[in-house]
Amino acid sequence: MRQAVSWFFLSCRRYLKRLSFLAVLLALPAAAFLLNLADKSGDNRIRIAVCTEPAGSAQTALSFRLLAALTDAEGMFSFYACEDAKQVKEDVASRRAECGYVIAADLGERMEKKDYKRAIRVFSAPTTVTAELSQEVVFAELISLYDPELFSQYVESGSAYDFAGEPGSEERKALAKEAAGLYDRWAENGSTFRFSYETVDAEVVTPDAGSGVFPVRGLAAVFVYVTGIYAAAVGASDQKRGLFVPVPWQNRAACRIASMAAPVVLAALSGLFSLAAGGELENPAEEIFSMAFYAAAVLLFSWLLCLIFRRPGLIGSLLPFFLMGSLLFCPVFADAARFFPEAGWIGRLFLPWYYLHAI
Repeated sequence: MRQAVSWFFLSCRRYLKRLSFLAVLLALPAAAFLLNLADKSGDNRIRIAVCTEPAGSAQTALSFRLLAALTDAEGMFSFYACEDAKQVKEDVASRRAECGYVIAADLGERMEKKDYKRAIRVFSAPTTVTAELSQEVVFAELISLYDPELFSQYVESGSAYDFAGEPGSEERKALAKEAAGLYDRWAENGSTFRFSYETVDAEVVTPDAGSGVFPVRGLAAVFVYVTGIYAAAVGASDQKRGLFVPVPWQNRAACRIASMAAPVVLAALSGLFSLAAGGELENPAEEIFSMAFYAAAVLLFSWLLCLIFRRPGLIGSLLPFFLMGSLLFCPVFADAARFFPEAGWIGRLFLPWYYLHAI
């Protein structure tokens, strides 16, 4: 046992002296740290320019309220105010903004007259689909602002409330004011609509906690997996060169496994540091246990490869197959099983699939 431990640390020293292997070990944590730092320091939301037309005699409060609601809104879109339509066009043309909106000054009057043409103008680049997506947000904000006014107008002049008096009378105006207050109260207390959700039995893959641009966990899993296959090829080469001949036969298998375990353990440590650098090490004890179990499974798989194929060149030729299969069929960048259920079954042939679904 002591001899196997010595082989393990000597093998760690051997691999760390290889600058290419050391560079790969450090590259993943460094990339995760830099991208996580950029994600925290910057605003990753899609920028959209918005403005109202120049104030005039027809200026209404609705256009100002819509502008304020959009610029204060949270979500994937970041609306920012511009001085005029010219600035909106320039920002869209220079791609400082994905698209832009120009709100008519008399938006409120247009809504009352049902004159919707060019009430809100949209400017977008030909290559973007953001305009179609952001329109849902813009018009949802508009409706949420205009609905109370529309409701009050109906209470004041609609035929359903003729029992309260003639349209436009003081009684109807008082009722409309009361209705507006009730509308706001019932719309804000969450009791107007109620949604009931039912979760069916199905596999759900939780996305990365990070920005989603750099899949740290998936790449770490594939890195450990590929390193294990690489260790199997090196182990077969060492066996072929007679590196373990001086070792007593009863300790030979343990020393070979310890030598193969060295790069796998180093890759697993690199993966854990990557998760920490990327801000995804939420439960350290669980992450360490899962990574340790996964590294042991990779080591067992590598040992079986070494026993079955024996030839280092043959084992090395399998590396591209396992690498591409893991990237395509395991939920590294995206879960292909959501679109092609068969991909989920193919993904079970690769060890990263089990690690990524266990977390």
